[in-house]
Amino acid sequence: MRSRSPLSLALLAACLLLPACAAPSPGARTLSDKAQLQATLAERAAEAGNPAASARLYRAALAQNPDDAKTALALADALSRGGKLAEAEEAYQALLRKDPRDRAAQLGLGRVHLLLKRPDQALAAFAGAGDDPAARIGRGVALDMLGRHGEAQAEYRAVLAAAPANRTAANNLALSLALSGDLRQAEGLLVPLADGPGSEPRFRQNLALVYGLQGQDGRAAALARADLDPDAVRGNLAFYAAVRGAGP
Repeated sequence: MRSRSPLSLALLAACLLLPACAAPSPGARTLSDKAQLQATLAERAAEAGNPAASARLYRAALAQNPDDAKTALALADALSRGGKLAEAEEAYQALLRKDPRDRAAQLGLGRVHLLLKRPDQALAAFAGAGDDPAARIGRGVALDMLGRHGEAQAEYRAVLAAAPANRTAANNLALSLALSGDLRQAEGLLVPLADGPGSEPRFRQNLALVYGLQGQDGRAAALARADLDPDAVRGNLAFYAAVRGAGP
């Protein structure tokens, strides 16, 4: 497949996994009792999958204690998870203005740049986080978005060398290999993710994609049907055919 073709970028957007936001921490704070309660409720809302409520509560807690960096980071993460990317970007940048070495803020800002499809800026943000696995994965995603698949694969492999069970790195390595035309090796990486313990719909559908790119429509459809309705399965098969038709 051609590097950085529209279809390749569509595959990246659909299938690569981003490094996770930093998780809110209930560690010791210097908040007032009311702000501490709001922060605790915000953490519970985040755990329940309600980023909008979480962000409102963190914002209220931060209004009472504007210099609390942990609450500011948790607010930025909640905004990012809730899709408020412009607000999240400003929140991370505000943290970095106070402490340019804040690794969690660098990771969060890099992730926002990826979601906004700014791979060059994402690379710069992740560079400050050094060899952190999430930073390496983030750099890999940015490099894949730029069509620099060999460099991206080196980042994912470095993560896997230190943590062979890192499924995000394995998934992204597989998709990067697929984008650079190595479908067999991509398949080998995705099969245990799709079939093994902890399998997720995204891993199954990524394997279906690799089967589809190889022209194995029957196997692709069987996997796709595990998670998708018939119309989505047909749409995916048509997409795979379109990618194959684009040629190497």
